[in-house]
Amino acid sequence: MTAGLAQFLTVKKADGGILHRWQNHWFNQRVDGHEFAPFNVNSLISKASDGAESIQIELPPTADNLELIELGLQRFYIATVEQYQFTPPSSGLPTSLIKIASFTGEFQSAEFGTAAIALIIGSNLDSTESQAPPRKFTTTLIGFPPKL
Repeated sequence: MTAGLAQFLTVKKADGGILHRWQNHWFNQRVDGHEFAPFNVNSLISKASDGAESIQIELPPTADNLELIELGLQRFYIATVEQYQFTPPSSGLPTSLIKIASFTGEFQSAEFGTAAIALIIGSNLDSTESQAPPRKFTTTLIGFPPKL
């Protein structure tokens, strides 16, 4: 039995409005509302995320992708990447997709090259250095502070 893997990428504005829905497996076809686009996601299922993790998405350096990433870095776009496993049918699209991994993060940084744009998405919260939400010590939490 053979298995196929496909990745789906959804890019949203910070207010939740969807900008793009792409998939990287079925050339020139729409699958579950996702158009085909060539992209690659590195390390989606090889990492166990314990907070403050990030992943890299490689996109071709087209004018549209350059504009999307530049705006996304300024306006805090959110990207959701989902990886699906399926049994390839003899023809057409698969009848069922099984989600095996998912990652959501904010546009953090990008490296622009001649062959690809490497977009880093992840959380801007650092689980070991900060708290979410930040807490402020008050007398109701710690009592009266000692006086010297």
